[in-house]
Amino acid sequence: MQFDRADCAAFAAMLEEIDQDTVVLDVMEFITIEDTRRMEELGITEEDMPDGYYIYNPDKKTTSFKLGEHTVYRFIDWRRDFVDSDEPDDLNIVTTDKAVFEKYIGTYDPKPGMPFFFEVEEDYITKIVEKPIM
Repeated sequence: MQFDRADCAAFAAMLEEIDQDTVVLDVMEFITIEDTRRMEELGITEEDMPDGYYIYNPDKKTTSFKLGEHTVYRFIDWRRDFVDSDEPDDLNIVTTDKAVFEKYIGTYDPKPGMPFFFEVEEDYITKIVEKPIM
């Protein structure tokens, strides 16, 4: 899969590493049932998408992006590490505090096994979003 940083404002990726002001990502293609043309190009069917999506990642190359002080981190507090509530809406955490996001990432061992969705402007990550994928 060819990833062109200049042409891509939003994409899915596995978070490989996060440090001071940089994230290292393994960019992938997140294909849904609505992406019929791409499904046809890849020869995949709905049977290949039992959860309604297909992750296409043939090369597993990483790329780095900078984090900004205004980067928005949106994640789901599955284990209730940040809220004491069972209300589904309360489990969606939104913050610009990178330390909070890093603490969340630290709840996975060794790293999250699902993709996050990233938005970029001028080589800076503006938003990192975890979506419920089931």
